[in-house]
Amino acid sequence: MAFIVTCPLHAVCNILSLNEAEQLIRKLTRPIVETTRLIEQNLQLAKEYAKDISENPELAHQGLPQKNATSDHLRYPTTICTNRKCCRTVILIKQFLSCLVGICSKCGCLWNDHQHITYEVKTDIRYLKEASSASDIATQIKNLKEEKIKIEEVYKKLAKYLHANAILPLHDDIIEYFRLCIKQEQMRKACGDQNNEVIQGLEHLMEEYKEEINLFK
Repeated sequence: MAFIVTCPLHAVCNILSLNEAEQLIRKLTRPIVETTRLIEQNLQLAKEYAKDISENPELAHQGLPQKNATSDHLRYPTTICTNRKCCRTVILIKQFLSCLVGICSKCGCLWNDHQHITYEVKTDIRYLKEASSASDIATQIKNLKEEKIKIEEVYKKLAKYLHANAILPLHDDIIEYFRLCIKQEQMRKACGDQNNEVIQGLEHLMEEYKEEINLFK
């Protein structure tokens, strides 16, 4: 108590500002990781297209396939199950009442297999007619890699800020969402998707992020 009395006063507004910053950064977790996944998917598409036109130049007229993402905001927050055995979305209106001892009574999966979402990310394929030559594809791959590096720098800086200024130990949301995205891609692979490069890219980014944050701690 004597030590506390000697401590200088701390402005409450500073704590409130830090809390607002923390909430904002946590909200950015999903958009950041989803954007990173989209870049990995487009990198794989570009590399596959470059290989295809080198073997069959007639395919060049189709244009470079690239995924475009849009967000569809839900009418109300939704809880979905991300377990491998759940192949459909299970909407839980009263999720807390439907959960007993950590087991969801709707699907039988653990509570930590579930995720709360307020919007869905939908992707569609567009074809870039202006990027049909080998040099155009190489430029697109270069641009995607540069964009990925910039996004990595952003989320690492945000995470370092939280670790440096948080009063309580932080649960790293970015790592958890990386794991979720990797799990989703692995489920797609099990269904026949050829997405090895996407999975490897996400795993590599997650490990790089963990190593850098551990050094910072």
